[in-house]
Amino acid sequence: MPVNKRFNSTLTPTGRKLTDIPLPVSHGFLRDVQFSSPAEHPDVCLIQACWDYACFSEPLFSSLDIPAPTHLNKAAAKRRAEYLASRVLVRHALSRLGAEPWLLINDADRAPVWPQGFAGSLSHSHQRIALLLLHTESGKLAGVDCERIMKLETAEEMYAAIITEEEKRRLLESGLPFATALTLAFP
Repeated sequence: MPVNKRFNSTLTPTGRKLTDIPLPVSHGFLRDVQFSSPAEHPDVCLIQACWDYACFSEPLFSSLDIPAPTHLNKAAAKRRAEYLASRVLVRHALSRLGAEPWLLINDADRAPVWPQGFAGSLSHSHQRIALLLLHTESGKLAGVDCERIMKLETAEEMYAAIITEEEKRRLLESGLPFATALTLAFP
């Protein structure tokens, strides 16, 4: 099936409105899903969502048609919930963008295996998920990260272990609050 080359389109390749493809019923587990694409980069799509640990239960794997991962059998429920939320979001986002149904898996090095023609980056933290998708033919590289901005006190205590004085000067000149700039620079 051909896929949209411009993600900010409102139609799938079959002419179906993107909003006509509903998020699977998750009983409040996955919510606040947002799709966006910068006007100057319509071939890049950022998808963000929240998941609610209080609404997680093991039967959701079955009802959302995501196989429970054996490598997470002994993992904490929070980690399993994170896995489920990210896989549901990836599958939903790819289907909205015209891809065939896809379950995101990892290769032997734990790198995600994306469907042919797509590249992506996935991050999750504090019950939030960010997913960046693009077509491989664009030649662009995908990268997204979810982080909480560190507190100013933490930034002041940690910066010497993270950056040089020259880098600190540049961050202070960036126009961003120092804690925000240091969070962005943190490797």
